[in-house]
Amino acid sequence: MDRATKEVIAVNIIDKLSRYIMKIRDELAIPYGISPIQLRIIFDLNSNPNSKITDICQRLQKSTNSISPLIKRLESKGFIEKKRSVDDARITYVSLTKKSNDFIHDLELDIRDYTEPIFKNFTDLELDQILERFIKICEVIKE
Repeated sequence: MDRATKEVIAVNIIDKLSRYIMKIRDELAIPYGISPIQLRIIFDLNSNPNSKITDICQRLQKSTNSISPLIKRLESKGFIEKKRSVDDARITYVSLTKKSNDFIHDLELDIRDYTEPIFKNFTDLELDQILERFIKICEVIKE
């Protein structure tokens, strides 16, 4: 099999994994009364605490007009809090609340219900190799 064919196969596999992960995210968001994109916002803030709204929009590749109302709803549900910058009142920072931190912990347990049946089929060495490859892919795409 030539390199170009392998690359196409790899992209197709990544696409299939991506669709599976989106399905999991969709299913996990519903019981908590939030949308999948709101769940992405929470995960983003968990990885990037105390972020500006514009930074969240950039990372999620969404417009401020689409993200701001979602952030407002998450704030009203107690998942996040907004704070104006002391130095520049035009800048708003968003961070997770204790409720979100508890929620993320519960969600990680829920996610394991989906991932454990997959990863139990791999040895520790195989899982280490998979992680190394995913890390390398993320480094290449700078994510």
